[in-house]
Amino acid sequence: MIDNLCFIFIINVFINSVLVFLTSVVFVELILFITQVHHRRLRAFCRCVPLLKLPLSLLFYNFSNWALARGINPLLCGKGTRTLYATLSPWSANIQMTVCEGQTFSVADLFALNISCNWLYGCVFTIFMVFLLGFLFKIGLFTREWQWLKSLQMKSLPCRRMMTNTHLAEAVRKSRIKICVVSENLSPFAAGFLSRRIVLSQKHHQKLSQDEYEAVIAHEIEHLRWFDPFIKFCCHCICSLFWWIPTQWWLRRIQQEWEFSCDESCQRASVDPKSLASAIVKVGKQPCFTERTNIVCFARKYMIKKRIALLLQPITKKKLNWFSITKICSVSILTMELLLGKIWIF
Repeated sequence: MIDNLCFIFIINVFINSVLVFLTSVVFVELILFITQVHHRRLRAFCRCVPLLKLPLSLLFYNFSNWALARGINPLLCGKGTRTLYATLSPWSANIQMTVCEGQTFSVADLFALNISCNWLYGCVFTIFMVFLLGFLFKIGLFTREWQWLKSLQMKSLPCRRMMTNTHLAEAVRKSRIKICVVSENLSPFAAGFLSRRIVLSQKHHQKLSQDEYEAVIAHEIEHLRWFDPFIKFCCHCICSLFWWIPTQWWLRRIQQEWEFSCDESCQRASVDPKSLASAIVKVGKQPCFTERTNIVCFARKYMIKKRIALLLQPITKKKLNWFSITKICSVSILTMELLLGKIWIF
């Protein structure tokens, strides 16, 4: 069985990636709960770490220290020679299993060593075929979405509506953001990496008052200012590559933090939160197409109630003190240690 290292490694990638993701999610939630950091952007970054860790973990495998590569079968080692250890160093957080002389092995190794060679070959073949079909399906979805966005761009018309908010108009001009109007019944969204644009439907463009229109634009500018469409695209690429891991619920939590952060930041453009809340209600009342969300920043309807409740709360200006700075630094360091650590891999 130890001779089939290539097949065992494929099993490792599938099983360990699930363990890495779930463990990282627990660690991130634990860090945010203990530190009680309320900075939305920092919370969103922390929640991106479990996704970023998936491709990074593939680079952290140490084959020179792999017990099976050294001919050591962990199942045949003596009692007390197998160790599970967790370490927290200044540069990484690690969870690994070791045998004699510090050689490492994984949960996937134990699974592979407990099945026969025929079962191992069958598992690897099934995994490969399912992975290939799933990956091709995801590529097809991305291709269709790019074509949809391109056709939408071709049919869009430049928005001629003037802005009374000079700060907002200046932000649009400096950032070279194009505001477009389309005939399709879409929720307002921000898209683009280099050529950035904000898209509104003709219906919303006509029904929103001037204050509501400017509030929507201010919200979408924040998405573009923080590169949310690009980050969302990267996250969905990772999720498509590791499609067998249940990540959709986690992506929704990340997007929720983005929406709340953009709502809070609208005040920077001298936008009345009540105008944004009113615009959200108007947009939410109408049936809008919001399913293609892999490459653009759509606001989903399940967030509406919470967003409105937060916007209607009294505005309190939080002062940045040493305690807050210490919490932010602690969260940043802990999440970077998690990102650079070896968790459940050899």
